[in-house]
Amino acid sequence: TILAGNIAADAIGASELADNSVASANIINGTIVTGDIATDTILAGNIAADAIGASELADNSVASANIIIDTITAADIAPDAIGASELADNSVASANIINGTIVTGDIATDTILAGNIAADAIGASELADNSVASANIINGTITAADLNDDYVDVTGDTMTGTLSMNARNEIRFADADSSNYVGFRAPATVVSNVTYSWPDDDSSFSGYVLATDGSGNLTWNNPSAPADNLGNHVAGINIQLNGNWLSNDGGNEGIQIDNAGAVTASGTVTAASFVSTSDRRLKENIETIDGLDAILRMRGVRFDWKRNGEAEIGLIAQEIEEVMPDLVVTNAETGFKAVKYANLVSPLIESTKELYGLCKASEEDIIIHDRRIASLEKDSAKMKRQIQSLKKENHNLKKHLKNMDERLKALEALIKER
Repeated sequence: TILAGNIAADAIGASELADNSVASANIINGTIVTGDIATDTILAGNIAADAIGASELADNSVASANIIIDTITAADIAPDAIGASELADNSVASANIINGTIVTGDIATDTILAGNIAADAIGASELADNSVASANIINGTITAADLNDDYVDVTGDTMTGTLSMNARNEIRFADADSSNYVGFRAPATVVSNVTYSWPDDDSSFSGYVLATDGSGNLTWNNPSAPADNLGNHVAGINIQLNGNWLSNDGGNEGIQIDNAGAVTASGTVTAASFVSTSDRRLKENIETIDGLDAILRMRGVRFDWKRNGEAEIGLIAQEIEEVMPDLVVTNAETGFKAVKYANLVSPLIESTKELYGLCKASEEDIIIHDRRIASLEKDSAKMKRQIQSLKKENHNLKKHLKNMDERLKALEALIKER
């Protein structure tokens, strides 16, 4: 009964309307404009579901501050309804984007910059094959830690620059089924930079090895060629002979070292001195040996070597083994025997000590004998003096007897005359 034309402008205010007294069905489209509605007079609870469509909202009529969180869902937004111009910077967090709702076709070129992506926000599962071209990667933004630990598969590519592997990372060459690989990497410490240059072609001979000239230039060399010269070579690892000989002509003579470190020389060894390990702390079961008796049973000989006819003096190992077996060593492979000539010092020292003892005892006996002889000589001199005295007394007695005999004969003659 009361039409809109019967109501003066602004005749009915908010105070004349009871709650829910005017249903939306009673409001003619376009009769209420934005200027007729005071701020915050219409709440979300006053609007029925789907009561306001896109046609009822003017551009920019609803600010984001007026939208309660989570009141607008993805189902409420028509495809392409929100463009880049409708989104303020940082207005949509990644947590509010449902997985799979934004596809590659929804992102314009250069709309997402590196600064818009949080650390570790994009994983391998979020990237389609070939979705990121190398031209789109800024130098230095991808480090070794960002790459797969096994390998980076680049098929059909060509390196035109320098490939650098930092922190001793390897270059690996996999076998046919990629189950195993051969890797190359730098040593732990490199004194100075070095680049190895390969020879122009492959070696014409089997068994040749690559050797450097000290400046990084590699050439093919025969490792068994007699002309090879180690010069001032310094070995970085142990040199293993495997029972072979070091010799001038490659024959089985010269110097041989066994697994225990024993050195065998087939010729004369000349040195300024030879030093033998002899520390008491390395020994046990120490006892003094017999010297003189063993030395007296040994035989020094003169002989000629069969190998070259040279004359020599020395001992016979088999004879020494019968006297002092510890002085003889038998080669386990050849059976030849050798004498530890240096160890002969031990019985010789004991022999010298024994001889010294004998000499000392003889010297004391000689002193005693000298004293006895001196005593006998003294007694002999005394006896000589006594004999001389007796001889003199005897001479005087003979003279006295002769005188008495003469006087007796004179008396006898006188008596006869009377």
